[in-house]
Amino acid sequence: NAHKVPPPWLIAMQRYGPPPSYPNLKIPGLNSPIPESCSFGYHAGGWGKPPVDETGKPLYGDVFGTNALEFQVNPAELML
Repeated sequence: NAHKVPPPWLIAMQRYGPPPSYPNLKIPGLNSPIPESCSFGYHAGGWGKPPVDETGKPLYGDVFGTNALEFQVNPAELML
């Protein structure tokens, strides 16, 4: 599937950061999560190394998809 192959410039962006001219651009593997059933790594089809600091916190955004839980609606709240 074409959506599961990383863009060829992803590793360079993981090293140098996202383009400053496009601050709201979401790039999987850089500042947003990679597709399901994909993995980080430098193997064929791998998505490079996640851009994190020495403590493991993402540098440019939610690369691991942890903030997605904040936007999920609780079904119990809909009943109110």
